[in-house]
Amino acid sequence: MAPFRNAEDEVEAGFLSNIADANRSSNEESSSEEQSAEPPRVGRVVAASVAGLMLFALLAIATFANQRMIPDTLARAPANLRPEQKDDLMAKLAGNAPAAAPAAADAASTAASTAASTAASTASTFSGVAQGVTNTLHKATVKPQENMQDGNKCDDNEEMHAELCYKKCSLLTQGAYTHRASAFSCCKTGECHNIFKLNTASLIPCHGYDVSGADQSTACPHLPGTCLEDEEQFMGMCFKKCSIITDGKYPNRVGAASCCKNTGVACLDPFNDMTKGAMAVGGGSGDHDGSTPAGAHLPMTSLTEK
Repeated sequence: MAPFRNAEDEVEAGFLSNIADANRSSNEESSSEEQSAEPPRVGRVVAASVAGLMLFALLAIATFANQRMIPDTLARAPANLRPEQKDDLMAKLAGNAPAAAPAAADAASTAASTAASTAASTASTFSGVAQGVTNTLHKATVKPQENMQDGNKCDDNEEMHAELCYKKCSLLTQGAYTHRASAFSCCKTGECHNIFKLNTASLIPCHGYDVSGADQSTACPHLPGTCLEDEEQFMGMCFKKCSIITDGKYPNRVGAASCCKNTGVACLDPFNDMTKGAMAVGGGSGDHDGSTPAGAHLPMTSLTEK
């Protein structure tokens, strides 16, 4: 560079250099600002795009809902309707829509009420049928199946002697002594007058051969007839079984209204017994059948012979 001609030239050159430096600095700052402003501009673009997509989705949902709400009536409308007629139809449909909701609710309520009433009626009918079936089954099970025309007023496993019913000697002796000679004795043939040909198991009342066929051959002889299947004998009377009344907790009857959870002398202990007036009932209690007595009763010949 040529040397400055004078002081003025030197000042002018310095001034121009300062201006150039200032321009470079300004350009660098502007470029920096533009670079720093770029991310916010991109963020705004992304946000605007997301908002647009959301708006489009909302519009699509609204359009779909509006189409679903349009009744078939509009779809079946004549194709030649004028625009104002279609608008009027749409207005009427929109006006009737609120009223249709309560009507639908009323219809649903009525249908539910009718269904509930029908269900209750059906349940009542079924309950009546079930009760009838239960009563029929009860009658069939509690009444013993007997030969009603064999001339025997006792149970089929019993025989008559001195107007009382005893278990058959043929069953007690497994066929060895088939004829009853007395309350305590059986013999092989009909000629039982020879005491040396008699077979005697015990002379204790209600033991040995002096028993009836009731209660697994443990009951005493009884008057003609028999008890129901769900009954047991006590003192010549028929009572509903203690095992049924007490759910098996006190299975042995020791009185008209008493049941014992043990046997023998243990039943003398009142703590082993249960006594209730409700235990003095017959097997027909609660079955609404007059032919099956609800109270304690004598053996019934109507169950053994016509």
